Amino acid sequence: MIPPPDPGRLHAWFTARPGSGQIATPFALSGLATWVSRRNHHHRGLQTFTIADVGSGIGTTLACLAWWAGHAEIVSVESDPWCQAQARQNLGHLGTACGILSYDKIPAHMRFDFLVLD
Repeated sequence: MIPPPDPGRLHAWFTARPGSGQIATPFALSGLATWVSRRNHHHRGLQTFTIADVGSGIGTTLACLAWWAGHAEIVSVESDPWCQAQARQNLGHLGTACGILSYDKIPAHMRFDFLVLD
C-alpha cells in the first residue's frame, strides 16, 4: 500500500506500522507539507534543491517530504539499521529515490539547502 499524501492520513498510515511510538504528529506533518510545498514552488524551474532529514526513524517525515517536495533531492540520516530498513521499505511504496545514510557516511562536502531535524 502507498502512504497517502494527506498529513492526517499519512500519520494514521504510519501509526499502524511497527516502530511508530515516536512519529511526527498530524499537526507537524501538515506544517511541514505546507512549508515544503511553498519551497518547492519557489524553486520550480530552478535547479533541484536538497533536503537533509536528520533522525528519520521509520520514515514518516521522510514520506511527507517525498510527497510534497516535488523535485527535491532528499537525504535521510539515521543511525539505527532497523529504522533505515523500515524507511526504505515504506518509501519504496512511493517509488521515491532518496539516500538513507548513517551519520558517519555523509560526505563532508555535501551541501543542503534545508535541514529537517526529526
